[in-house]
Amino acid sequence: MLPLLSLETGLVLKKVGGHQPRRELINGITVFFYNVGPHGEGMEAIGRGPENAGAWLDEAAQMPAKTQNLANATLRQKRRDGTFYPYQALYTTTPRG
Repeated sequence: MLPLLSLETGLVLKKVGGHQPRRELINGITVFFYNVGPHGEGMEAIGRGPENAGAWLDEAAQMPAKTQNLANATLRQKRRDGTFYPYQALYTTTPRG
């Protein structure tokens, strides 16, 4: 884990593992972690109802389009003032081949 998000920095208040891994950070921020299979298996669990402020898709070149489409569909969270966040997706990967 990056030192920036380690428990020692005081940014992470709680680590949760198991079937629904997440980190609960200061200021009410929760970071969820999902594993997606090579054919998009597991994406349905992400794509049903959450409204996320952002998504970070790592190794995006290896993901089927289904994964990227469903992750993008969850990025519709409203701010407290009722305005919407802009769509926020970060893709990182290494080139295929």
